[in-house]
Amino acid sequence: MNSNSPLVCVCIPVYNGAKTIGLTISSILAQNYPNFEIIVCDNLSTDSTIKLVEELKKTCNIKISILRNTNTGTAEDNWNFMLSNLKTEAEYLTIYHADDLYLSTILSEEVNFMQQNELMASFTLCRLIDEDGNDITEKNNYNPLIPKQITSPIFRFEELLKYILRFRNFFITPSFMFKREVLNSIHPFFDNYNSKSSSDLDTWLRISKQFKIGILQKTLMNYRISTSQGSFLIKQGRIQPADFFQVVDSHLNELKDQTNYRREIRYYNILKFVDLTICSVNILKSNETKDVETMLKRAMKLSNLIIVTRIKYIRIFLFATCILGLLRLKRAKMSIEIAKRINL
Repeated sequence: MNSNSPLVCVCIPVYNGAKTIGLTISSILAQNYPNFEIIVCDNLSTDSTIKLVEELKKTCNIKISILRNTNTGTAEDNWNFMLSNLKTEAEYLTIYHADDLYLSTILSEEVNFMQQNELMASFTLCRLIDEDGNDITEKNNYNPLIPKQITSPIFRFEELLKYILRFRNFFITPSFMFKREVLNSIHPFFDNYNSKSSSDLDTWLRISKQFKIGILQKTLMNYRISTSQGSFLIKQGRIQPADFFQVVDSHLNELKDQTNYRREIRYYNILKFVDLTICSVNILKSNETKDVETMLKRAMKLSNLIIVTRIKYIRIFLFATCILGLLRLKRAKMSIEIAKRINL
């Protein structure tokens, strides 16, 4: 190991990751960075995850440690357990996912990026791959670049919140690298009790209140989209507003003055409008109409002139108007049939 390069601890939380964790660790072992170690935190896996990691330990010269979390809970609970029980002298830490693949330069380029810009946390861009490792970036219409309106991807809280209000969460969580000192300042690190599935975004916002964070504009990892992922399952058939809005609302409500955020809040209200409309469609598709009229009324109150300048919003607005009108006319069956034919 090169003692002149700061030690990086690659943390990999996992639950039943036998199908992919071997490939993930192999991609990390292929790093060109000279000074790193790996810690795998297993959360009661019932497959051969631990056995595979033990076998990899025997065949490489990189230090691989295993933490065993015997507490049931969410993925974020396992992340917190791992970070609370780390035994490492590393200056830099990462949280990489057990089903993703990492390019051989990600550690060296992230460390260099953080050092050059005096950052406490960083992220990279990614490609999307499916369960078989096929590139599906183009198929999913995924834009691997951060929003073009962001001219400098180095953030403090005020500018970051403005971008989040307009573009949602554009950080690639499994590319997250941060300095060890951050752990002593952010408690709890992932607040999944209050922030649920958007606890990662809540963490990035809380970090940005104290430190600079940034995005390295290079594609340095392959992000696997799996039908068994929690984030994938959450999106299917959701009938309640996304946890994203609860997190952002909580940070907005902490502001003493929202004057500087008026323009961004208008865009944020459109995001809420779209989300409420999608939830309404999902309810109708299950042959139910309960709460749909109330939800659509809330959505319509959030709509504003931005809608008429964006084609992608006009269609959703017209649909919401149509369904709301049908429900007011007691045409529930017709609204359900229309919803089943709509893909928002």
